[in-house]
Amino acid sequence: PTRLVPKKDYICVQSTKTYSSTPMLNKQWDEDSLNEVINFLKDRYALVQLGTLEEPRLPNTIDQRNICISDTANFLANAKFFTGQVGFLMHLARAVDTRSVIIYGGREKAWQSGYSCNENLETSPSCSPCWQNNQCDYQRQCLTAISSQDLLSGVDRLEARLSQDLEIDTASLGDYSKN
Repeated sequence: PTRLVPKKDYICVQSTKTYSSTPMLNKQWDEDSLNEVINFLKDRYALVQLGTLEEPRLPNTIDQRNICISDTANFLANAKFFTGQVGFLMHLARAVDTRSVIIYGGREKAWQSGYSCNENLETSPSCSPCWQNNQCDYQRQCLTAISSQDLLSGVDRLEARLSQDLEIDTASLGDYSKN
């Protein structure tokens, strides 16, 4: 695709039908719900779709799927924020200090792999976290319980923090300098 940089504020989005060498259906949110969110946000922002060509093209977005990692990082670094699923783009957005709204569902928990600077949308059915890639005996209720309104509320909460300093996660490893 041609690298078209929006002239107005933009956000980066990814399809919920993410493609990877290890398919994980238990990370994939409802595409119709994402389209509802895109239709709502398109009047406020330009939307840049990141990801791979194997992922479905999203309506009302600028197609930047299948660009190199450094160009993807550049788009993320200059975006107001990113919205997508747990995975590589979430981590790349954090690496370039861009906040995100991340759909966790319940396969894993934000405290296990997330960032405090993000709005992490998760649910807590009794089967969660399951850490299963594709098998689910509960019709993926951890994902279906997250609505398009939940995502838009996450966007609102994140937008309210955009002018604040980025939250930094730290861990204390203790003092190992003593014998």
